[in-house]
Amino acid sequence: MLNDMISNCKLCLQIKNLRRSHIIPEFIYKPLYSSEHHKMIEIKEGLPGLLQKGYREELLCQDCENHLNVNFEHPSVEIWKTLTSQKASKTITVREVRDNQQNRALVFNGIDYSTFKLFLLSIIWRVSISRHSYFQKVNLGPHEEKIRQMLLSINPGKHYDYPCIINLLSESAFTPIYIPKESPRYEGHRSFRVLLTNVMIWYVISSHSEQADINGLAIKENGSLVATMLSPKKVALLRDAIDLAKNTDIPDYMFK
Repeated sequence: MLNDMISNCKLCLQIKNLRRSHIIPEFIYKPLYSSEHHKMIEIKEGLPGLLQKGYREELLCQDCENHLNVNFEHPSVEIWKTLTSQKASKTITVREVRDNQQNRALVFNGIDYSTFKLFLLSIIWRVSISRHSYFQKVNLGPHEEKIRQMLLSINPGKHYDYPCIINLLSESAFTPIYIPKESPRYEGHRSFRVLLTNVMIWYVISSHSEQADINGLAIKENGSLVATMLSPKKVALLRDAIDLAKNTDIPDYMFK
């Protein structure tokens, strides 16, 4: 096929025709597109710009693309919609809790642990294996291979194996953006943040973080997830992006 190339598939490692796969699943892009112009904003090298489509790259063969779609992506659509809307669905319940300082969090129950955790890991794995310059700061090193094996064998491990933590933006300020960025080490472990619309995924890249305090917020085997609420104005990552975009000639319809 014209859009294929022959090389080693990054997931099964076999030499096959490779498809131009989305690095970030396309259903996540939908709220990023302007209904009028079908574009979204990216922040690249400190500068905002308009992007027509999500990044694609020849990474996977058709069989492995189907493997990710059938086992992780398609079953995660409802879960993702529940997170972004912050409302319950037919199978997932949501309740709000507050601590003594009145910090808010949403507790989700009924999430398929294996499906959704591997879906989240598939995103950071694809970002890491990508050759695109936009993702060059994300390199999982030897953990790339471990996560590849988890994805291929549909093995999510324990909740403390590469724990995935979700933060949700508590208000809408500037949502059409995604930013992959390495965060400071947490208790000696590397971590990365990926912002997708109003969902910030925090990945702790360690297979020996069983005792880490942050595990209390990771998605659990029992299907529960505690998502802390963040104000965009209080997150430096978001403040910088908002300031950059507002000081650039980007149409008003891109802001809410």
